[in-house]
Amino acid sequence: MKTNFILFVFTLFSLTACGNSSQGKCERVAAEECEVAEAEMEPTSSVENSPEPSAPIDRKLVKKGDVRIEVLEANVDSVANNLNKLIVKYNGYKSSDVQSAWNYNSVAKIPTAYFDRFVEELNTIGGKMVNKRINVQDMTDYYSDLQSAIKSKEAALEQYRVLLKRANKISEIIEIQTKIDRIQEEIDRNTQTKLNIDKKVAYGELEISLVVSDHETKTIEDSNEPSFWSKIGDAVSGGWELIQLLVIGLLYIWPILLIGGAIFFYRKRKKNQK
Repeated sequence: MKTNFILFVFTLFSLTACGNSSQGKCERVAAEECEVAEAEMEPTSSVENSPEPSAPIDRKLVKKGDVRIEVLEANVDSVANNLNKLIVKYNGYKSSDVQSAWNYNSVAKIPTAYFDRFVEELNTIGGKMVNKRINVQDMTDYYSDLQSAIKSKEAALEQYRVLLKRANKISEIIEIQTKIDRIQEEIDRNTQTKLNIDKKVAYGELEISLVVSDHETKTIEDSNEPSFWSKIGDAVSGGWELIQLLVIGLLYIWPILLIGGAIFFYRKRKKNQK
């Protein structure tokens, strides 16, 4: 009997311990599930919640500039040839091309996407780049205003066309048609301006000057120094020109000379009579 009571107490203690263990385990599991639920309910990081970045603005940049390259006289043609090849390489073209004794000037139109690389590679065609000036004009805002103006005028134009269909009087038709024509002219003008900006944005403009270097120019000037006999010839020619000027000047004052001569002979004759 005593043995059975001891077994009963031991069994009851074991069941109590297991129940407590199971309850703690359940509590731990519940706590973990709560933590997971709370983590899912928490807001995401600021990076995830931040709005998506807007698309980059298509900026309307007009590039224009000029460069000056000094070359030796003997190398002008070869450098000019290299320049032409470089323009073709970057899918450009020339809008003007002028060549004189000591200068070779070209205006090149280069696609804007290659404009900067083209300017950098000019250092490889020969000669020495002594001057470079590049200007970038941002036409984005002006271009956007043109687009808005065109849309607004097109909407107004459509309204006037509706009114024109409903008009019955000749005076109303003439008035509405006049406004339609004026709005259409403004739309055409703004559209043409917009197209011109697109052309300037698509191709940058660069004026390129190939000039003979100062050293070469000085040598040429020294070689043209006049000789001694050439100076004598210039002096004789200058003296003859001076004589011509004196004769011509006397002819201009012949009335004064004639009157003065008459007075001189009159006085001389009167003196002789006395």
